[in-house]
Amino acid sequence: MRDFLPEEATIIPGHGRPMRPADIEFPLRYLRELDSAVRTAIAEGRSIEATLEAVAMAHYGECSLFDWAHNSVNMPAAFRHLQEPGGGLA
Repeated sequence: MRDFLPEEATIIPGHGRPMRPADIEFPLRYLRELDSAVRTAIAEGRSIEATLEAVAMAHYGECSLFDWAHNSVNMPAAFRHLQEPGGGLA
């Protein structure tokens, strides 16, 4: 997606502030890392609670809503989705 956008384009995300194409790398990196870490935790047989502890990803903590979004929404949703047959983007 990023490659076909002109550098001066403005991306309006579903939440958060508008961004330029170069700015989208941060959330994409977070989502890729989340996916990989949760897949690893599931493969290790961790529970959702143990995965939440193992996949803290505190280095993304500079985002104002990170703790809430990661702990209450993103990580649990990724865990549930990736446990489903065929879940994830593989």
